[in-house]
Amino acid sequence: AEEIAAREAEKERQRQAELQRQKDEKLLERYSHPDQAVRAMHRKIREMEGMIQLKRGNISVISSQLNNEQSRAADMERAGREVPEASLEKIRRLEAQIDDVEQEIQNQRRQIEDMKDEFKADITRLETITGEERTLPLEPPENDSQ
Repeated sequence: AEEIAAREAEKERQRQAELQRQKDEKLLERYSHPDQAVRAMHRKIREMEGMIQLKRGNISVISSQLNNEQSRAADMERAGREVPEASLEKIRRLEAQIDDVEQEIQNQRRQIEDMKDEFKADITRLETITGEERTLPLEPPENDSQ
């Protein structure tokens, strides 16, 4: 029984080694040096940060619409007039849009962190299988992300 268990364990070990070899092969097809993976990660981070900046711009536009609508409603109230339901509805809709976009930004930030973790694992593995270390920092240079 021990022999069978040992044989099964050896088979599993070989299967895992083969899977790792295949993963390594795919990794080396994409990147020949850890720095290539670092540069790819920096590019991807900049892309995703760019999307976040666009979303922040959207929030600014929506916020200014919201401020205008709230000012109009406040003016009506001060003048003793009732604020139309359509105005109140528009205010609620704009607030909901801002919340949605802020949620998208949070999700995107999480995606960036997950993506960084995957890249870091790949970079570490590349250092192991190529015998070469990365020379670039993992965090993208600040001036590049502007």
